[in-house]
Amino acid sequence: MQQQDFKKLLEKFSKGECSKVEEDIVLGWYENVQHDGQFEQNQEQYKLIEAKIWSSLKPLTTTKQHVNRFTFVRIAAAIALFAFASVTLLFVLNIFRGSELLSVSSKEGDTNSQTITIVNSNKTPFTLKLDDGSEVTLQPRSEIRYPKTFGNQREVHLSGEAFFKINRDTLHPFLVYSEEVVTRVLGTSFTVKAYKYEKEITVSVQTGKVSVYCAKDDNSSKLDEPGDLSLLHELILIPNQQVVYQRDSHNAERNLVEKPEIILSKATLMEMQYDGAPVVKILDVLMENYGVDIKYDAQKLTNCTLTTSLNNEGLYERINVICKAIGATYEIVDTVIYIKSNGCN
Repeated sequence: MQQQDFKKLLEKFSKGECSKVEEDIVLGWYENVQHDGQFEQNQEQYKLIEAKIWSSLKPLTTTKQHVNRFTFVRIAAAIALFAFASVTLLFVLNIFRGSELLSVSSKEGDTNSQTITIVNSNKTPFTLKLDDGSEVTLQPRSEIRYPKTFGNQREVHLSGEAFFKINRDTLHPFLVYSEEVVTRVLGTSFTVKAYKYEKEITVSVQTGKVSVYCAKDDNSSKLDEPGDLSLLHELILIPNQQVVYQRDSHNAERNLVEKPEIILSKATLMEMQYDGAPVVKILDVLMENYGVDIKYDAQKLTNCTLTTSLNNEGLYERINVICKAIGATYEIVDTVIYIKSNGCN
């Protein structure tokens, strides 16, 4: 985005004329400026600017209730600095937060065909809201492209990494195109990691159910149309599961995420004391809390009990404690944890 384009966007913001997407871009830019702390170096100039332009912003506070007065003063100060200093966008951003840039472009057309592209070259994530209210947190060195207004299909294109929190809509599936992988959901939260020059593409699920479509060969790679999904290999994921796709071999492997998280809204094992508790019961509690399948020979574990305390350990650490206490081992195959034991006397 050129200096004049960004200046126009800030001017629209000050007049309350921004769309929701444009507003998110300005606020995201402002947050990056604010958190860097270098704005404080310009306090004298800031105070003069605030006194000069605050009156022109009063009408805006009645139409944009969700952003406080302090935020608008700071953004307004940035707007005035653009007009007052008459410098390039790069220079201004260098003053406030270094040489990193957040760029946005819009491909014009009729309302339903406009496309927004956002590139996050910052050192921090950037969160934006889509037309349907869904949220996307775009990681550094990542780019996302999406329509200003969604149609029958909610489609975005990603290069890099992003966390998606998608509003549920059973009539309008949400699809993320990321090189040789397409992720399809109705409403859930998940992460896609698909940097252009990396050998792996990873899709991991936090909540809900996700369908991941992976290219089988070079002929089905880098697909851009929904109809092409029939050419791909489909894998279904639930919370704490992921797909790792090898781009060279076109091999897709489903497994558990590195750090499974508790999926219950009210966890039942965050801090638990066990005094001779049956191991079978403890394993069942772990399965319930993490939503992970744990297989074991119930008959062999009948006499196994555990006396210990579990506090803030992760799933694998808890499994290790149990196995060490009863002389068992475990292995993970696909998305299942298998406990191997000869039993307890």
